[in-house]
Amino acid sequence: MNNCVEAAVLDDGLLAVRDSKRTDGPAVLFTGLAWDGFLASVRSDAHASV
Repeated sequence: MNNCVEAAVLDDGLLAVRDSKRTDGPAVLFTGLAWDGFLASVRSDAHASV
């Protein structure tokens, strides 16, 4: 599969996440706190399905 994302910290401190195959496409922006919450949610879902 060719499913990759890129993440970058912007000058204003937000984290931008986008599809690496669509560099001109939209990005989802996260604050640091929101990103931490997103990762915690993904991790808990990953462990729930095992």
